[in-house]
Amino acid sequence: MNFSPIDSVPFVALQQIQLPHGRIVYREGGNGFPMIALHGWGASSSYWQWSIHALEQSCHIYAPDLPGYGASPPLMLPQGAMQMARLVIDFADALGIEQFDVNGHSFGAGVALYLAAYWPQRVRKVVLTCFGTFGGEVEYLLINQIYYQTAMTSLLSAPWISLTQPFWRPWVWSWQCWMASLSSMPLVTRSISQPFFYQIPDNDDLLREGYLEFVLMDQWTSFESVNSLGDPALRKAMQAIAQPTLLIGGRQDVVMPFASLEDAHKIIPNSTLVCIDGCGHVPMVEQPDTYNRLVENFLLGG
Repeated sequence: MNFSPIDSVPFVALQQIQLPHGRIVYREGGNGFPMIALHGWGASSSYWQWSIHALEQSCHIYAPDLPGYGASPPLMLPQGAMQMARLVIDFADALGIEQFDVNGHSFGAGVALYLAAYWPQRVRKVVLTCFGTFGGEVEYLLINQIYYQTAMTSLLSAPWISLTQPFWRPWVWSWQCWMASLSSMPLVTRSISQPFFYQIPDNDDLLREGYLEFVLMDQWTSFESVNSLGDPALRKAMQAIAQPTLLIGGRQDVVMPFASLEDAHKIIPNSTLVCIDGCGHVPMVEQPDTYNRLVENFLLGG
C-alpha cells in the first residue's frame, strides 16, 4: 500500500493500557511477527501510522506514546531512555508479546538499543532510524562530562522540583497553551517543522498535529530524555548488541547528520547502514514508501 503525507494521513485509532507505572496510549495494527515502534523526542505514535498501514501484511506493529509524549501522561520517576526501555518491557508483558522486533526513531532508537542490549532474548531484530553518535574521542568525553553534570543537577534538584510542581507547572502549562494557540498559523507550524524535513509537506493538518505534539510534550520528560542520550551506558549498549541491526538515515537530515550514523554503524557490530536521499529527519513521514520498503525487506530477510 502506498501512502503520501502530502495527500493524506492514514488514521490508526488510539488504544490504552494500564501499566504498573501508569497509563500508556498506543496504536496497533497489522499481521505477522510483532514489532514495537518507538517515536522520537517531541513526537508520538502518530508518526508510525503510515508504517502500520504499509506493513500490515508483514508485521504486527505496536506503537506506544512514550510517557510524557502524545496522549500518555508522564512518569513520576526518572524518564530517561533506560527507564523508558523498562517500561516498554512492561508494555510488551502486558500485551503478551514474548519476542519482538524493535524500531526506534531518534530518541526512541536510544530506548531500542537498551532493549536489545539488556533484554536480548526479547528482541529479534533492531531498526535504528535517524540515530547516530559522535565518533571522535574528544566529542565523546565532552558529551560524557555534560551528561554527568546535568544528571547530577537533575538528581539534586528532583526533590525541589517535585515539591514546587503546584507552583511552576501552571505557568509552564499556560505557556504551552499559548504556543498551542498559534497552531492555526501556517507560518508558525512551517517554521517549527523546517529543521525536521528536507521538503516540508504541503499538508497543514499534518504540520499542525506535529507542532502540537512538540509544544505540548511534558517539559521535564523532554529534558531527561535528551540528557539521557549522553549516558556512557548507551555507547556500551551499542557495542554490546548482537542482533541484526539496520540503521536508516536521511541524506539531508540536519538534526542527526548522516555522518553521525556512519559513526554509529562502525560501533554496532552486526549492523547495516542505508541512506535515503532527498530526506530529512522523519523518513517514515517524508519518504514513507522508500522507508517502509527498507524496513520490510530487512525484517522479512534471513
